[in-house]
Amino acid sequence: MKRLIKASGLILLSLVLLALVAGGWLWSRVNASIPLYDGNVSLPALSAPVTVERDALGVVTIRSTTALDEARALGFVHGQERFFQMDLLRRSAAGELAALVGAGAVQMDEQRRVHQLRRTAGEVIANAPVEYRALLEAYTAGVNAGLDALGAKPFEYYLLRTTPVRWSPADSVLAVGAMYFDLQGGSARHKRNEFVAREVLPEAFADFLYPRKTSWDAPLVGDAAPPPAVPGPEVYDLRELPRELFDEPADPVSRPAPFGSNNWAVAGTHTASGRALLANDMHLGLQVPSIWFRVSLERDGRRVAGVSLPGTPFVVAGSNGAVAWGY
Repeated sequence: MKRLIKASGLILLSLVLLALVAGGWLWSRVNASIPLYDGNVSLPALSAPVTVERDALGVVTIRSTTALDEARALGFVHGQERFFQMDLLRRSAAGELAALVGAGAVQMDEQRRVHQLRRTAGEVIANAPVEYRALLEAYTAGVNAGLDALGAKPFEYYLLRTTPVRWSPADSVLAVGAMYFDLQGGSARHKRNEFVAREVLPEAFADFLYPRKTSWDAPLVGDAAPPPAVPGPEVYDLRELPRELFDEPADPVSRPAPFGSNNWAVAGTHTASGRALLANDMHLGLQVPSIWFRVSLERDGRRVAGVSLPGTPFVVAGSNGAVAWGY
């Protein structure tokens, strides 16, 4: 009995020690993958020194002298803080997610591969203007330098037992492409329904259901139009349809509410300060980390502040002090 108790104690102690060693190793890897917040880093391709600062909320300010240096520094910061997020964006757009996370993503990959965004991204880079390609190449170099400067690969790759694949300019195009799937339905149900309606219904009735212009529109080219007239029974008589089509279902199926972004612009003539106002509320799903990365870019006496999309060197929504933009 004493031997059994002693053996059990040794086994338990060994398990505790093993857990402590494994936990210590994991903690050291996670701690090593934390971005650099202090000190100096040498990026050979910079034309002049660049400073990266963070305020109390962690919002990054980058001060540089050239656009390429700015892109390289932003890429460095993105690569340090958001590389796994960027990896998911490019893979989900290209239909390559299963290669990272396993068979559970195969169905999603099959749906995305149809669009051939990896090929499209390569064509975009091949045909891009020299300045645009140089900007993406500088950003890409910054991303990979930021990844290399980490003391360990991002912790997600330890959980997945794999190694991160380096960033490329085409991956930035894919990061933008990934947003298409967030911002529009993949089935194009509304357009398909409109196509069917215009095939089988009288033109006046189809125009009423799917108006091309309304008085609520503010087109950049051309004028708004009054709403189409309600078609009478001589155009389409709903009373001739089977009555059961209009019966309330006994057990109605609840549908999720449609989502979209809300935006308002107010001219300075309507504000107390005389300045125009832009309110931009991008309705996207909540996730950790956030889709966006707040940043302030200062160069040549001008400042652009707003949110960037990790994977791209641009401020997606923000202001330069004179003009504000958003989705």
